[in-house]
Amino acid sequence: MFYGWRIVTATFVTNFIAVGLVFYSYGVFFRALIGAAFGRYRFGRMIGLMNPVMLPIRVLGIPYAGWIFDRTGSYQIAFLTFIGLCAVSILVLAFLRLPEVEPGTESTRATGASMLGS
Repeated sequence: MFYGWRIVTATFVTNFIAVGLVFYSYGVFFRALIGAAFGRYRFGRMIGLMNPVMLPIRVLGIPYAGWIFDRTGSYQIAFLTFIGLCAVSILVLAFLRLPEVEPGTESTRATGASMLGS
């Protein structure tokens, strides 16, 4: 009996779940981290300041990998470069200290008033 379709289906479902969890949760967790670090009142400004910094990295990543492949015949250097950039990002994130109180709400908590204005 031919079991190829079962293998293909299992691989597709597994990849669908894994990519969905990793790729789509990035947007949620990244924005939650920005909100926790800078507060809801500066959230839009911080996202706006980060996008121009991240845009060249996103735009140049694929041509860089293609250029490396054209030069060497392998993607190994490009993968190692991207892994190195991820390692630097993880190290920077490891030293990130989030404030105990959300920025921008200190005066509200100090007076005991709620965010609803009571």
